[in-house]
Amino acid sequence: MKSAFVCWTPYQLMNTLNFVAHDVNESKKNADIFLIGYDSVAGYINGIKDCGLFSNVTLINPYCYENSLIGHVKKTVDIIFPKSSIKNKIYNFDMHYLMTYNYIYASGWDKFFVNLSNINPKAQIILLEDGMASYLGDFREREMSALYKLVNRLSKKGPLSIDVNQIYLYDLKLAVKNDMYPVSKLPSIDEKSLELIKRVFEFSPNDIYKQHKVIYLDQSLDDFWAETLISEKQIFEILSKYKDKVLVRKHPTQNRRSIDLQTDEAACLWEILCGEYISDDSVLISVFSTAQFTPYILYKKRPKLILLYKLLFKDNTKLYGEIFQFVEKYKAAAASIVYEPKTLQEFDDILHSIKT
Repeated sequence: MKSAFVCWTPYQLMNTLNFVAHDVNESKKNADIFLIGYDSVAGYINGIKDCGLFSNVTLINPYCYENSLIGHVKKTVDIIFPKSSIKNKIYNFDMHYLMTYNYIYASGWDKFFVNLSNINPKAQIILLEDGMASYLGDFREREMSALYKLVNRLSKKGPLSIDVNQIYLYDLKLAVKNDMYPVSKLPSIDEKSLELIKRVFEFSPNDIYKQHKVIYLDQSLDDFWAETLISEKQIFEILSKYKDKVLVRKHPTQNRRSIDLQTDEAACLWEILCGEYISDDSVLISVFSTAQFTPYILYKKRPKLILLYKLLFKDNTKLYGEIFQFVEKYKAAAASIVYEPKTLQEFDDILHSIKT
């Protein structure tokens, strides 16, 4: 069986390595991996080649379009003519070779993955977990413009034309909506696959996590702050009162301004750090981050969680409702301590009460 994996984030790459290392669907025997060339994954290409799991390792420039008439035309052409679009991205593959995959794996709706799926109509299309979005149901339409949806439906090309055969999740009990397509268990990360992941990601110990049990997990929320009930500045003002015990884990995409808190700048893969340093005594703070639930999902650890989404979002919004449903499922499954402050004073009081 011939497989293709498409990745564009470190988390997706980690899950792909774990999946292939366990030889699910005989993927270890004949698999290619396509890395969408963002900085967050491009730097690991040598480690991926050296691990020996993949027949071909290919770096691809991301699809980028100007917000102009020409940009919209180019995007439409790439949707309607997927074969030509792929030819413009890859020069070292025979086109017939690229049209004979039995399985195509990805974690979302990147345009290369969509085009590769469209030119392989007989392939099984399988999604691998990509954090909380994968547990909340089918998210392919969330960031699609009305024009993009119209082109999809008229051309019968693009994300809406793809039938997903299966999705793999680490914890099936946490799925809020699992009736979109069949759900299967993603193999747990065992000692052997963890060592492989450490090699590829060039892991080195980071003792700063031994010194801090309270960790603020930064998020990329630039699209939300204009509509939230409080500002990001107000959150950091409270965190700064406890700077002796709080560590900020910076989000990879955030160009964080200077803050009066100790910050982890090393950017080691969080999923590895969870296995090495996070325990039931840890306290993870964020608005609502995949990273807060990773210790339980991957390793069944139960750190205390402080979720700030009730501070930010109105309770009648769709996002609030989706988060609430997932958190309720998590609390039932993990039976861990979860704080959900509704006011800044409650948040302050919780931090004050935590002993580390």
